[in-house]
Amino acid sequence: MGNYDISRYMRRVLDTKTAYQVLVRADMLTNSVLEQLRKSTDRAYTLFSIFVTAFSGIGAFGISSSSMNLRLFCAILCFGLGLSCLLLFVKVLWVHHYVPIGNEAEVMLYDDNMKMLEKVYNNNAKKMNAAYMRNFLLDNIEDTTNAYRTNNLLLERRSRYVRWSMLITLTSVIIAFFLLLIFYILA
Repeated sequence: MGNYDISRYMRRVLDTKTAYQVLVRADMLTNSVLEQLRKSTDRAYTLFSIFVTAFSGIGAFGISSSSMNLRLFCAILCFGLGLSCLLLFVKVLWVHHYVPIGNEAEVMLYDDNMKMLEKVYNNNAKKMNAAYMRNFLLDNIEDTTNAYRTNNLLLERRSRYVRWSMLITLTSVIIAFFLLLIFYILA
């Protein structure tokens, strides 16, 4: 997915008031995704902690157990929990690239832009500032849209890996309980 660029036509006809309203809406959407990204990180750490604790407890129980059936049961659970922990650590908890919202002040103020506008508007400061404000807002709409796309993609990936982790854990629990049930029926 490439960067979003506002067309030349829209840059020419869109006024500052409309551009500001679009930017406000885009900021709200991007802030929402960033908040979900923060919450998903907190939840992933909590889930990872639960899995590590369960892995440790089940592993210790399996090692101390004298029954081969319980050891097999614990080994299957530990394998599923260990795989889930690994997936969470590598794909969810590891530091990933994200795009912050907004720009630093030094990025927003360029002498070259004002010099170019001076030539276009014959040193009319009011027109220069109005054009600069409109282009500034439009550039921020582009940046915000690109930040939203990047962060939303990251959130979707993170959610997919958390789902996979939960599915692996659930599958290992089901397999382990069915094996335990079969061993007790056969015994």
